[in-house]
Amino acid sequence: ASNAHNQLQQQHAHFWPSKVCDGDSEETGGVSLPSVESLRFTGFDYDIFIRGEHEMAFLKLGAHLARNERTGEAGVHFAMWAPGLNYASVIGDFNDWDRGATPMQVSDVGHGTIWEVFVPGIGEGAKYMLHVSDGSDDGVDKSDPFAFQGDVQLDSKDGESG
Repeated sequence: ASNAHNQLQQQHAHFWPSKVCDGDSEETGGVSLPSVESLRFTGFDYDIFIRGEHEMAFLKLGAHLARNERTGEAGVHFAMWAPGLNYASVIGDFNDWDRGATPMQVSDVGHGTIWEVFVPGIGEGAKYMLHVSDGSDDGVDKSDPFAFQGDVQLDSKDGESG
């Protein structure tokens, strides 16, 4: 594929949260959801990630079905590594692609490079992207590099399909 084709795929990609299967629960169709706390980056995770030695980063970063341990609500925990940002949010069909509706917070771990948010009430199949800004402009919408599943939608004028 050409470089332009790859850029189009990046610009028009919408990704879904990953499916987490861990145990058994009637409420979630046979899936016992991990706690949000168990999905958060720890100091150890960050240390091995920054050295390029974290072989399981996909279990911590990206979108994962989870349960808020305080409220019991099911939803999706989103996390990304993004140094140099001053704003990040999750946009998707669950918030009408509103860049201000679901802001991410900087984690206590990672010296300002790990961003995360838990969004209750959404689940598997929700389309989303990550909106990021370093403060120099309005920001950009990006696909999640840790997404487990995605759908590429190219402009019809390209004559190519994904």
